[in-house]
Amino acid sequence: MELFISWLIKSFIVSGALFLYYHFVLRNRQFHVYNRFYLLGTVIVSLLAPFIHFKWLEIEAPGNNSINNFFNTVSVPANRGDTIHFFTADRVVLGCAVVVSIGLLVMLFSKILWVFTIKATGKSTPMEGFNFIETEVKQAPFSFFNNLFWKKGMATNHTNSEKIFKHELAHIKQGHTYDKLFCQLVSCIIWINPFYWLIQKELNIIHEFLADEKCIEQGDAESFAMMLLHAHNNGSYLNPSHPFFNSSIKRRLTMITSSTNSRYSYLRRLLALPAGLFLLTLLSVGVKAQTDPKLNPGPVQVNKVVIQKKASAERPGDSTVDVKVNYIKTNGAPAILDLKNVQFKTGPHNPSEKKTTEKSEGGSVNQNDLQKQHAEKLAAERAARK
Repeated sequence: MELFISWLIKSFIVSGALFLYYHFVLRNRQFHVYNRFYLLGTVIVSLLAPFIHFKWLEIEAPGNNSINNFFNTVSVPANRGDTIHFFTADRVVLGCAVVVSIGLLVMLFSKILWVFTIKATGKSTPMEGFNFIETEVKQAPFSFFNNLFWKKGMATNHTNSEKIFKHELAHIKQGHTYDKLFCQLVSCIIWINPFYWLIQKELNIIHEFLADEKCIEQGDAESFAMMLLHAHNNGSYLNPSHPFFNSSIKRRLTMITSSTNSRYSYLRRLLALPAGLFLLTLLSVGVKAQTDPKLNPGPVQVNKVVIQKKASAERPGDSTVDVKVNYIKTNGAPAILDLKNVQFKTGPHNPSEKKTTEKSEGGSVNQNDLQKQHAEKLAAERAARK
């Protein structure tokens, strides 16, 4: 669960940062092809970036610092040996999220099935590069993959009908259905990330901008704009097809009538690269907890340990010992640590038993533990003098 949360936080940060750059710098500009692939790339990068692990920069922070805690959260956590319980709060939350995702996927696939049902029941005419299907559903005309669904009885040789035909044909030739299905699948599975829904909405509008451009290549943008004014808008987030009368009319009219020369257009697109690199650098920052060499100087060499057991301190289950340790400091100097009356809660059952054990070994212990015990001994001696 922690791995999933770490991945979710990183994908949220990446998708949010890249979408905000699009919203304030690239949105409603005339480079629609660039914006299309920028939004698709935003989704792909946000899905894959959390799996990329490298460190370009490492900073030191205290162990309990809030920055350290944050980067530890978004980093891959270490495995823990905790007892695994089946019904836990995080598993219940994850189960609810999976149920919502399944519900959204069912809605999406039911609409895809509806489109294929219309194709199977309608009159289909194979044409060059696509299938022309006549239907009586009110949503027509619309396109889905290489299928153009046309309203039965609607003339194709009328001026407005020709523009609509070219518009839907542009959706088919440019493969916009693949974009929609990809974003809709991601939004259904990772529905908790709001930026995926916003990206999907913006991508749908960019598809309309691209198709509108094909309709007005020969001029006559005014008549096409007048036709759009008669359209109605019934937006739907989980509609895999491209209905002609189902988009943002105001923004489409603005794009049709605006100049193709956007101010600083090249610079706006170019700055997306350093913005992405900055985000990548931010995610690659590693936080290293500061360590005091005095408190954690490293291992020392132990030459001899003498332990003498005494009578129990409080009850038969307790014991008291004297410990004498001969060791070599990290600087090479010999030293002796003499600890008196060290109490243990699990001593021998016979309070009168005394035993002396000598142990010589070339092993190593941590000097931090030795210094801590030595400090406790000094504090006890000072208290005795007072």
